Amino acid sequence: MTALDRTFIKAFRRRETESDCPRPTEQVSGEFAAEGAPPLVDSDSEIDSKPDADVVPLTTTSPDWQWPAICDELLRGATEGFESVAAELEALAACGKKSLVALAGSQTGVGCTSVYLTLARTLAARAAQPVLLIEANRSRPALCDQLQVVGPEVRSPRKLGESGLAIVSLDDAAAEISNLVARLADEYPLILIDAGCIADPMDAPALWAAGVVGTTILVDFDDRESGQRNVVVESLAKKSDMFLGVIETHREDLGAEIASPRMMG
Repeated sequence: MTALDRTFIKAFRRRETESDCPRPTEQVSGEFAAEGAPPLVDSDSEIDSKPDADVVPLTTTSPDWQWPAICDELLRGATEGFESVAAELEALAACGKKSLVALAGSQTGVGCTSVYLTLARTLAARAAQPVLLIEANRSRPALCDQLQVVGPEVRSPRKLGESGLAIVSLDDAAAEISNLVARLADEYPLILIDAGCIADPMDAPALWAAGVVGTTILVDFDDRESGQRNVVVESLAKKSDMFLGVIETHREDLGAEIASPRMMG
């Protein structure tokens, strides 16, 4: 069993939200039994039944496109956890609450993009609603590379095969994301942002400072000293409408596995 196989979601705590918003009843804590990765949605899913006026077909992916192998490895160790997080986000989006979700890493190499991709895959398999993926990790952008999006930078949302997902990569993240959300919020009730590493929690990242982010999830090593983590958590909680919780990964071997973004796939 590798460190990636043992990756788990722990201490996924929910804050008080509106009473009219349906919520999952189960909390997630501890390690989960290995399970197979959920399948991709069927091409006839109702997700793609609505015309996408602002989204162009993604024709630059490989004909035999597939999710990065890292997703399978993470799901083998934490399928139940990812399903619970996905259900949590779907419930918030369904009632129009905090649907702009940012995943942020506590430091470089913690596995934020890997966790992000695995959560995206889980949401795609559940096929509850269309999801927009936004690459806003300016220090180590790896999302488009891992999803095999090649060619010019993805400046406008493009559909990712038949998965029910669309992807966009933005430079001036705070301003562009705000404008993008205003245009596409009705079409994509759930928007997932890969915000990358929060290097200095006392220095408000642009996405949070601009009020763009509604919900924040922190990705952190499971052996992180609690005092150090609390500094990051408190900072993000102040800048978000909702701080949803912490997704923990194992430090052992994980950093070496994802040191170079291209090694993940």
